[in-house]
Amino acid sequence: MASPRSAALSVLLILCATRVSAQTTREQEPNDDAATATSARMGDTIAGTVNPSDVDYYAVALAAGTQLELIAAPAQFCRDFAFLDPSGNRMAFGNCMDNIDTLRVTIPATGRYLIRVTQFDDAPRDFPLRPYSLHIGTNPAAVDLDKVVKALLGGDLAGLDAAFVRQLDRLGNGNGVLDVGDLRAYMRAQGLLVTGKGVAWN
Repeated sequence: MASPRSAALSVLLILCATRVSAQTTREQEPNDDAATATSARMGDTIAGTVNPSDVDYYAVALAAGTQLELIAAPAQFCRDFAFLDPSGNRMAFGNCMDNIDTLRVTIPATGRYLIRVTQFDDAPRDFPLRPYSLHIGTNPAAVDLDKVVKALLGGDLAGLDAAFVRQLDRLGNGNGVLDVGDLRAYMRAQGLLVTGKGVAWN
């Protein structure tokens, strides 16, 4: 039977994002609503064109606990993009007015999530198609945590960055020994710890 420490570390490992081989997924029209959304995967870069009379949707299946990072490439126009839950409710929003090009979201439940891309800044009768791309990736903080959890599960910390391990310990109890409490403190500091309905340790 697994020890409480191993069980807690296993749960932390599950909370870290799963990485898959990346590819560029181009929009497939019509993709103007949730029902016709172009399918994409974690790790993909999605790409298409949009104008003020067009809305592009992409659908991506995500597991609960995934630490999503959605990054929009620089564009020569003002494009807006939103991340929606399976019911179509907006969870995060990025636009050029506020210089938001990266969204970070902790996925609360396994399901089919949506990315919506729109554009509003052209003149009413000037509707050129403008190119855009967004990368569906993993929060780098979660990747660092993934490495630490795997090392702890394997009982070998030799391959970890010593400065990062010290940072984890300082955020935790500062006793010079890396433990689950240190990881929990780090997750909270990075916004990675799901509270209320997530995993808790005594």
